[in-house]
Amino acid sequence: TARRDAWSVDFQEKFAFGWSHVCASVASLLAAALGKGNLMPPLRGTIQSLQRLSDIHGWVEQQIQEMRGFAEELYQVIMGSDVALSIYELHGTAAVTALTELAGLGGAFHVGVQVYWLEWSFGWCEDGSGIQAMHFGTSSLGRFRQRLPLGQTPLAPEEVLTILRDMRKSWDGQSYDLLRRNCAHFSIEFVRRLRVEEAPEWINALATTGGQMAQWLGVFRPVLVQDQDLDDLEKVVQASPAELAEWKWAHEYVKERNAEARRVRQKSTLRAAAHLKHRRVRERR
Repeated sequence: TARRDAWSVDFQEKFAFGWSHVCASVASLLAAALGKGNLMPPLRGTIQSLQRLSDIHGWVEQQIQEMRGFAEELYQVIMGSDVALSIYELHGTAAVTALTELAGLGGAFHVGVQVYWLEWSFGWCEDGSGIQAMHFGTSSLGRFRQRLPLGQTPLAPEEVLTILRDMRKSWDGQSYDLLRRNCAHFSIEFVRRLRVEEAPEWINALATTGGQMAQWLGVFRPVLVQDQDLDDLEKVVQASPAELAEWKWAHEYVKERNAEARRVRQKSTLRAAAHLKHRRVRERR
């Protein structure tokens, strides 16, 4: 706000100064054209006044670029705590999804959760946890379809990583089940722990309907981990070297981005204070 107010005052002063000179120069030029004086001095004055307006235009463009950069820096800070779902249309399922959505059964989606500069999802793997980290919208499992915002988490990055560390113990890759324990189930649980808006039911409606039909037909095979308590499960899950490397990368990445966000926040605070001080000095004058 202070930056915007300072820019507004500067613009008004510069524009008023430049426009008054243009008006005076044009008046002098018209008077000279009507034979009431020498034509050259007012012509030079008009050219100089137009140059001043051109300089103001350049200054405005520079200010706009600076404000865009300032806004982008602030967005990077705010964006970290934003929670959103990444919705992907699974490869080769476009026709099926169109039909099932038309029937109100949802679609064949892959779902991930965006929070603090990374996207987290769940899938099958032979060893270790099935929780995976990646950059936003980069899953190879489908075509990125939409980003669904769910609000801002009140949790700090370290708290979010702690939640994920705990979930890795119970969401092992071999427990993945297409109908009863898939990426959408993980996303719904993760979002709930992040304390934002609940994930909409349609992201997993097709799997829910399929699971109900399979259970009704008597062909449902229960997920292995449903009959184990968490203590036993934590003993079973062994992190693979690849998983440990990915987790270390994700942890360091979030840590670095968080440190960068702190620097931007401090810089923005100092800049806003400087503009406010400058404005008060000008008001005293």
